[in-house]
Amino acid sequence: MFRILCVFIIGSVLMTTAFAKPIILKDVDGEHHYVKAHIYYYGWDVMTRTRISLNDVRTSFKIEMIVLDSYEIERLITLLNLDDFIEVKNIEMEKYSNDPRLVIDLYDSKGVRTTYYASRFKLLSEDSSLVHSIDGSFRSHFTFSR
Repeated sequence: MFRILCVFIIGSVLMTTAFAKPIILKDVDGEHHYVKAHIYYYGWDVMTRTRISLNDVRTSFKIEMIVLDSYEIERLITLLNLDDFIEVKNIEMEKYSNDPRLVIDLYDSKGVRTTYYASRFKLLSEDSSLVHSIDGSFRSHFTFSR
């Protein structure tokens, strides 16, 4: 029974990835075909003694989610409101005044990673050069308890 269940699960994953339609987004560098999203959630209200890094969130997460379904990736990208980003004048100040609590890694069909992270009140590009505000509605998509 266990063997049949394993074969079914592996087959389902392979079928999902084989028939997943990539999400196409226009970017400065051209088109990106996102086929996978890896989400790490650390906790919006967690207090830390020092600023944590994106890699700290990736290794010390409370919730980890991998999204392979093209429809769900499209919904995630819509939730991120990438068109709302504005350029930051002082990148260093923005970087150090926003403690990462959520990291979202998007992978294209070539395996290239594009990263966004969120503090409690802002969503930023990996290098903190682009930013826009977020609210409780955004945060609620990544929290399963209150």
